[in-house]
Amino acid sequence: SRRQLEELAMGLEDSQINAVAVLGATAAGNADEAGQRLFERALMMAWREAQELSSMTLGQRLAAGYAQRAAHLARLVALLGERDADVARRAKALVLASRGAGGDAPAPVELPGQK
Repeated sequence: SRRQLEELAMGLEDSQINAVAVLGATAAGNADEAGQRLFERALMMAWREAQELSSMTLGQRLAAGYAQRAAHLARLVALLGERDADVARRAKALVLASRGAGGDAPAPVELPGQK
């Protein structure tokens, strides 16, 4: 979970750019901007939880609540990863679809994150 959180935190700026590219600045953007803020808050909450869990002593980790908290963190990180991937997928589709919109043959495009 911690490794995935680090990847999500490093990609936060890309996620914001992709969200703007996909959603634009329309009236619907307000709800989408709120969704982005919610994503960022959930990401920071998950980050703090991961730090707290990793700083626990062995005795604290053996307690019943630790396993539940770790499982909850793993679910949260998985949901954050799905949302981030969805925004990037939609942005890529729109960028590729808009290439050549003026009648010109679309040139190949390499987007960030492609290998």
